[in-house]
Amino acid sequence: MTETASTDAHESVEEFSLRARKWLAENMPRIDRERPPPTRLDQDASWQRARELQKRLYAGGFAGICFPTEYGGLGLTMEYQKVFNAESSGYEMPLILNIPSFTICCATLLDIGSEEQKRSHISAA
Repeated sequence: MTETASTDAHESVEEFSLRARKWLAENMPRIDRERPPPTRLDQDASWQRARELQKRLYAGGFAGICFPTEYGGLGLTMEYQKVFNAESSGYEMPLILNIPSFTICCATLLDIGSEEQKRSHISAA
């Protein structure tokens, strides 16, 4: 996460939501509802695109919203994640990476993984 994109520890959910809305409009591609982007799990281009989008989210300070800061996350509550999800509706997101990786695998590692596993597989460092 870039230093300028880091979250102020006192940023309210409303301020976070406004910042996310502005950042998304400036940095993430909108989804054309008539022609949504193809997401084929069997095509390398889909995975490359998801990686690119995830890198954008991280650089902008919007990756790992609820993940602990020691593993590269923002350490915020689920309320912040919910407002980001609402703001990001209509934008292209790296869902093929996020659903299996962050939602399932990383959450499991955070709950039961060793410190070495957490640092190795979750940390962005």
